[in-house]
Amino acid sequence: MNHSIGHGEYVLDERTLLVVDDHGFWRALDKAYYKCIICILIALLICGSLPSLSTLPKYLYYAIIVFALIVALLIPASMTYIIDRKAHSKLNLFTRWALVNWRHISVGSSSIKATYGRFISKGFVMRGFYRVKNKFIPSTLCSTSIIEIDKLRKGFTLISNYNSDYISMPAVKITEGPYKGVIIGLLSSQSIRLDVAPRVLELIVNREKVAEAKFKPHKEDVEAEILVGPKAPGPVRLEIWSIVSRRLGKLDIIKRRKAKICLCKVEPGRLGKVNINPLGNKEIIILTHERLYNTRYLLKKLALPNMLTAGFSEGTHMMKLKLRKHLNTWEVIAEIIASEEYHSNKH
Repeated sequence: MNHSIGHGEYVLDERTLLVVDDHGFWRALDKAYYKCIICILIALLICGSLPSLSTLPKYLYYAIIVFALIVALLIPASMTYIIDRKAHSKLNLFTRWALVNWRHISVGSSSIKATYGRFISKGFVMRGFYRVKNKFIPSTLCSTSIIEIDKLRKGFTLISNYNSDYISMPAVKITEGPYKGVIIGLLSSQSIRLDVAPRVLELIVNREKVAEAKFKPHKEDVEAEILVGPKAPGPVRLEIWSIVSRRLGKLDIIKRRKAKICLCKVEPGRLGKVNINPLGNKEIIILTHERLYNTRYLLKKLALPNMLTAGFSEGTHMMKLKLRKHLNTWEVIAEIIASEEYHSNKH
């Protein structure tokens, strides 16, 4: 059954469709941070170079300075906001006319030019502002009126912490026409098989085994069982570490995106169990515009925590069994291995 798309979250059989449309004046102010700083500095230089201002009364002099700073702040933010509103209009037009079901998205009778590839977004907090850098890496050009969702069933990576985030997912970008810049992406845990090597970790403290972790890979996730002996000098943590380093463009600086997340904390003499795959067997279709996407908005809409790692198809991902006592730390490491495999659809 086909559905028209609106702004929100929709369940389509085994898939969930989510529209990510993060725009507004404050978001534009975040994006125009550096431009605002430059405009403010220019405004101060101009005001300082006008000798006639110094002859004015102090209250009038300071009023002119404040007015100039406000204008310098509003100009780049307003220009960014106008561009974002145009992107919002294109996304809104697409959601109004496109028809979607769990297999494909139809954009009407006439063909549009689109590109299959990967959509990458990097977000970070700088001086209190959340900044996002989005990039689409094309691979295959096409002209079509139907976007096949199953063609996007490939591996993805999502890591997030309080200071930064990173996502890389298979996607389609519309490159021409009234929907130019619209992105359709897919987060599919069903296309990934997870494993851990080694599958058993033993934590040794003072030549004595105090804890053991066993990993049981299943179809789309990994179950971990942690047994801590009664003689352990303290609680044992099972942590997941994810690190991604990627260069976007020849002039970009390689930056590492990493997340350290404590999955569970087990006291001495206790048994703990945890499942590793925060998205479960969900398939999430993401509909957005390349200017309007950010991962924090996505996590908020999906009611997921800011500390998160999923997908595991890119970067280095590790499980750490760790015990920390005073200034001493004992830990053993296993690697999370993600391999892509195609599951035929049931329907």
